[in-house]
This record gives sequence, structure tokens and C-alpha cells, in this order.
Amino acid sequence: MIERFFWMIGRQINRSVRDILHSESFAELKNEVDRTVRSASAGFRSRAEGQNAPYRTADPGWGRRRVRCLPRGSISGVLLILFGSMGLLVALLAAVSIPFLPSMDALLGVLFGFVVPCGGVSGFLLAKGILLRKRVGRYRSYLARMGNATFCPVEELAASVGKPAKFVLKDLKKMIRLNMLPEGHIDDQQTCLMLGEETYEQYLEAQRSMKERQQREESRKKDSETNATIAQGREYLEQIRRANDLLDEDEISHKLDRIEQVSSKIFDYVEQHPEKAAELRRFINYYLPTTLKLVNAYCQFEAQPVQGENITAAKDEIRKALDTIGTAFENLLDSLFGDVTLDISTDITVLENMLAHEGLTGEDFKKKAP
Repeated sequence: MIERFFWMIGRQINRSVRDILHSESFAELKNEVDRTVRSASAGFRSRAEGQNAPYRTADPGWGRRRVRCLPRGSISGVLLILFGSMGLLVALLAAVSIPFLPSMDALLGVLFGFVVPCGGVSGFLLAKGILLRKRVGRYRSYLARMGNATFCPVEELAASVGKPAKFVLKDLKKMIRLNMLPEGHIDDQQTCLMLGEETYEQYLEAQRSMKERQQREESRKKDSETNATIAQGREYLEQIRRANDLLDEDEISHKLDRIEQVSSKIFDYVEQHPEKAAELRRFINYYLPTTLKLVNAYCQFEAQPVQGENITAAKDEIRKALDTIGTAFENLLDSLFGDVTLDISTDITVLENMLAHEGLTGEDFKKKAP
């Protein structure tokens, strides 16, 4: 009984092999191999005819034709399908013959020793082969959709294969990694496929130009905002100066002159260092308007013919506030020079350390002197 079982399996395998050899899949495999051999032969002949000719020509379609020759997975996919199908067929025949086995031990031995492992491995091979063949089909659809173009939106490629753009993008990246698309690139926005280094270099140059334009535009915008901010601040100073001209009191005029001088230096510094403009926001939007408001109030109090206790107290508070404002503005100006003083201190420290290391400072230098 066992001998008959294995004889039946051998006969079925023999018949399956004959069927596969005459199937369309095997014919496709044969065609792929033929195309590969012809391509290699043609390349060998062309190099033999012109030894001095470079392997890569200036023909823009060279890379595309080379890509089309034999996409990865063409042969391996067919082989996996063939062997997977054969294995599943053998496992199926073995499973069908299980009821005819003479004992339970033989049944379990065939089932778990042959049918299950063979079926699992064969199913995996078949599924893998089908996936590879489908990828080859998509690859050819991508190239057919692109035609002679060297770039194409991912959305259009997705429409050509009926898949989501996200799936196609991942598919293209894998093809590039597998060298199925030599010189293939995806743009930074993940929206376009490019074939050829020349096209990719043009894209990179366009990206660089765009970034430079954006940087210039941002720089012009910041400069414009900085100039507008400084102009607004100087307008506040001009109003404070006009109010100061109306006052005959030397004490408060001196305080306002101090504020005006320090504020002008702040604006001069920011004009030379536009990157510091952000630090003036509160200075211009609150400090100067508040200072102007206090000065105008003082002018109104000063113009009153009768100045009682309340007006006198308010004027005293304004004079004290102007002292505080002047000190605060001087501190702000000093803080703007913080980075400069830090750099200078660092340079001095480095210089002193180098001189000390060379023995050119202090007692060490005196010892070395003749």
C-alpha cells in the first residue's frame, strides 16, 4: 500500500512537471531569460566594436532602456510560483491519500512529517512569487505611464495601477533601494518620481534657488519690519523732544535729554544689528509710549496757573519715574552689547592662555629673557 502511494505521488509529480514546462508561466520565464541573454550579447558586441567608447553614453534614454531589460523579481517570481504550486500539489495529493494508509502511526507521520511542512513552505513560496510578479507588473505600468518623461507625479503613477498614492510611494522607494530604478529619486515633498541624475540635479538646483529666494524675501521682510519699528520709535522720541522744548524747568529737561540720548543710541545700534530688533518690541510698544504719556502729563500740569498739592505731588512722581526710566534705558543699551562683551572676554581669555602657554607672560617670560 505504501509503495503504491509513493508511486502515485511520483507519477503525479512527473505529470505536474510536464504541465508546468508547457505552461504560460514557464514560457514567460523562458522569454525573460532570452531577453536577458540578447541584451547581454548586444552589450558585449557593442563594447567589442568600440573599445574606446564609454559604457555610459550621452543618450538620455540609455538608462531607461537598461532599466526595462530585466526587473528584479521577474525570474525569481516565476520560479517561486512554479515550485510553490508543485509543492502544494504534492502536499494535496499526500493529504488525499492519508485515509488509505494502513495505520494511525503512518497517518500521523505523513500528516505532520510531510503534508503540513510541505504545504506551509509551498504556500509561502507561492505567495512570495505572486507578490514579486505583481511588483514586476506595477514596475512596468509605472514606466509605461511615464513614457519618455524623466519625472512623473506619484498620483498619476498610483492611478495607472489603481493603488493609493501612499502605497505607490512606498513601492517606488523599495524599487529604488533594490536598484530596479537606477538613478531614481523621490522629491523632498514625496510627490514626484524622477529618473536620471541630470533631472535630479536640475530639481536640486531649483530647490536651492527657491530656498535662496525665500531667505532673501524673509531677510527683506525682517529689514522692512525693523526699519518700521525704528521709525516708530524715533517718532516717539521726536514727540518727547517737542514736549521738552515747551518746558522751562532745567531739572526735568536734563532727565528727558538723558532719555533721548540713550534711546537714540539704542536705535543706532539696532540699525547696525537688525538681529536685535526683537528685543525692542517692549521698549517701543510700551516703554516709550508710557514715557511720552508722562511727559505730556507733566506739560499739562506745568501749564496750570494754580498748582495745588495734588499737581505738585504728581510732578514729583513723574520726575522720579523719569529717573527710573533713564536708568532702565541705559541698562537696556548695555544688555544689547552683552554678546559683544562676551566675545571680547572670550578672546582675551584665549589670548592670555596662549601667551601663558608660550611662557610670554609674568615671571616665566622674565626667566627666559637673556
